[in-house]
Amino acid sequence: MKMVLFFAKMGTMNFLNPLKVGVLLLGGHGSRFGGDLPKQYVLFGERPLFAYAAEALEKSAIDFIVYVVPEGYVAQTESLLERCGFRKQHAIVVGGNCREESAFSALRYLAENNLNPESLILLQDGDRPNLSLSLIEEHFQMAEKYGAAVTAIPASDSIAISEDGSRIKRYLPRKTVYQLQTPQTFRFSSLFECFLRSQNHLKDYTDEGSLYVSVTGKAPKIVLGDKTNLKITERADAALFMEKK
Repeated sequence: MKMVLFFAKMGTMNFLNPLKVGVLLLGGHGSRFGGDLPKQYVLFGERPLFAYAAEALEKSAIDFIVYVVPEGYVAQTESLLERCGFRKQHAIVVGGNCREESAFSALRYLAENNLNPESLILLQDGDRPNLSLSLIEEHFQMAEKYGAAVTAIPASDSIAISEDGSRIKRYLPRKTVYQLQTPQTFRFSSLFECFLRSQNHLKDYTDEGSLYVSVTGKAPKIVLGDKTNLKITERADAALFMEKK
């Protein structure tokens, strides 16, 4: 897997100390959203979509941020960060062909720069703009104590399984079903090991939590999210977000 890196504003950051690191995933192209730009770069008001989550990371207790971007968007991302006045130490990493390849690019960058294995890594979708400081803080508390934490909300609709896309095979007990969101936070050493062991089939996983559970068999701690932590997937989601701004 090709990985291209752009380093920016490293300053005097000492990666040998345990750190709190944020990874903002901007690598997707958002085909369902439409348009010429990846949706995370589309202006929502006066700022690109990804800047809303980036602002929360900037204001939080996070020590260092890794921005994972599509190929060809390195300079544009750095320019937008400067325009938004974001000054926290960071690096920009070119992502891969799927979400987990992009996350792996960020983890490989951190490993190659000798990040302390006890550091905590918080991964956030760049198209989830309503990231809160309280959610970030709770995630680090849970990950510090339990090693892994994922944001989830109880399913409000009935959930069923269909094997052929035309008929319902069976229902899942709704009280046991949760919908996953981001952020998701892990001890760096354990998450990186999961990616190393799964690097040849990362496309099989939808998020870091599914990969972690599959490889380790351990159960991440649930941090309760809420419905306002929406993901901007289609134009209707964008209208809902802007309506509440």
